[in-house]
Amino acid sequence: MIGVGGVFTVNTKNVTGNVWVAERTLMVAGAKTNYLPAATHEARDAAARLSRSMNQSINVFPLLVFTRSITVKAHPTDVRVLEASTVRPWLIALPRVLTPDEAYKVALAADQPSIWR
Repeated sequence: MIGVGGVFTVNTKNVTGNVWVAERTLMVAGAKTNYLPAATHEARDAAARLSRSMNQSINVFPLLVFTRSITVKAHPTDVRVLEASTVRPWLIALPRVLTPDEAYKVALAADQPSIWR
């Protein structure tokens, strides 16, 4: 996802069972998951590919989006965990970190299939 609020990888989850989030742990139905490190890895990979393609540093922030309600005891510092219903208001509230022209240039780079191979 690319816009004036930044560049994001979005990993969506449709799970059964309670979702519990803390700073370094995400559990579903009482079982630890690897969702947080996987989301971080996806964002780092996208940042590296976009940065290489554009010959400049591009920051990419990971989002984990759940289709059900979640319990957040503490927000992870490196991944944003959201319920699907809160994504739009969260995005709207973000400060602008890119100009529309910068966001467009990143989108053009991201649209090139060769950078994702």
